[in-house]
Amino acid sequence: MMQHDLNNPLHRWLLFLDEKITEQQLEELVTMDSTIKTAEERLQRLSCDEETLRLYEAREEAFIEYNSAMSAARRAGIREGIEIGEQKGIQQGKRDGRIEGKQEIARNMFAIGLDIETIMKLTGLTIEELNKLK
Repeated sequence: MMQHDLNNPLHRWLLFLDEKITEQQLEELVTMDSTIKTAEERLQRLSCDEETLRLYEAREEAFIEYNSAMSAARRAGIREGIEIGEQKGIQQGKRDGRIEGKQEIARNMFAIGLDIETIMKLTGLTIEELNKLK
């Protein structure tokens, strides 16, 4: 626990809000600071009210459920993003492979002396694409 300067109002509040505060420290704070005394009295009243406790617990439960749902949604989104990325990558790879295959066939056709019109018909490549391969 950090060392608190009880002459500093901020330090008194930090100590008051600390979960590990002892009864003796709490009594000392209540004696020193009237606003802390008022806050402590209100907390005592509220903690005795069953409806307030029920609402507090419901809020805490809702907060936990929200965080859990957000975490699950984030994980699902990441998984989906990876799957979509892989699918797009595979599709792009197939497209690139088909183009490279056509280009290789066109080079071989050029090598055996076929004319550009015939190569264009057989490969489906454009005249611009074939001119780049020459």
